Amino acid sequence: MDAVMFIALIGIAVTILCQAGSDEQGDVGPDVSETLDALFESKIDSELLGFETDNRVMKISDVVALSVGHGRTYGLDYIRECLDRMYPWTTAYGLSLEYGSSVLDWSMHADESSSRVTRTYPVEYGGELVVTLVLYG
Repeated sequence: MDAVMFIALIGIAVTILCQAGSDEQGDVGPDVSETLDALFESKIDSELLGFETDNRVMKISDVVALSVGHGRTYGLDYIRECLDRMYPWTTAYGLSLEYGSSVLDWSMHADESSSRVTRTYPVEYGGELVVTLVLYG
């Protein structure tokens, strides 16, 4: 099971790093919206995220919306691990996740940001997950 999680994480990391490698017209790093899309539109086996139901492949955005809306942690450690690998310096990013009336913020602060993107992802079982990623530094 750990090997499958590792392979899924490597797949997302490769996608993100390939985007980071583009150097067209003075681009100094990955497009933050592409980073969010690569992460939140990817799919993973639900069992790897701690679900004790039938094995199904789910979009990360669906899993995160479930976590935010119902106070669970499914997928949140996975998201944090991916972003920590992508932006490894201290206080590199802030992330806000909103589903319905529930909001979860990680490391959001008033420091000047170098990039800020908000994206909306439809959720399979209704509603939308609103994700804001802010890069600092």
